[in-house]
Amino acid sequence: MALPPAPQDTGNYFGRLLTLVWLSFTQLVRAPSHSLRAEAARRSARDVLMLVVVTGAAIVTLMYLVDTEEISLMPPRGTPSLWWVRILTDFGKDVHVLWALGILLIAVALVAPRCAACLARPCWALEHGCNICSCRSRSRWPWAK
Repeated sequence: MALPPAPQDTGNYFGRLLTLVWLSFTQLVRAPSHSLRAEAARRSARDVLMLVVVTGAAIVTLMYLVDTEEISLMPPRGTPSLWWVRILTDFGKDVHVLWALGILLIAVALVAPRCAACLARPCWALEHGCNICSCRSRSRWPWAK
């Protein structure tokens, strides 16, 4: 499989981000180039269908095995001792709170890679034995220099 062309180094973060997103998108939507792609598509469709069926069956089984017991143990609706649960769930249903949290999540996702302080200091998780964090392997990302 051929590698995608190297992104040109534009001056700003958002230009590089859009270039990376565009190159990834074009790689995903281009026509497959392998000679056995029809067989692979059939196998993939069969595997996805099997995964959906097995996952659905597992969810329904767990709902009957676990949820019915838990629901029977719950106190009746309107119990005075659960006033704090009602406040908490009403707060979580508020549209303004959900929109604000969504916008904040998107802002953090866009700003965090650009944060020079995050890239400059050593990763706390790696210093304590975590191998999942990728702060030290900045060379994989084209925008992290």
